Amino acid sequence: MDFETFRQRLAEAGLSRDDDELRRMFKALPAFDAMRARVQRRLSPEDEPAHVFRAEPPR
Repeated sequence: MDFETFRQRLAEAGLSRDDDELRRMFKALPAFDAMRARVQRRLSPEDEPAHVFRAEPPR
């Protein structure tokens, strides 16, 4: 996607930002897409969770 298409899609979604902010958002788009792909992948029950909380009993 080129910058003008990116700007148009955001405008159609109701997001209005100045040119500098839009360019920063556009520059971050590949990292955001990679993160979204990692989050949306299907996990198997054997996959380790990112964070585990274990409450320790009071001493």
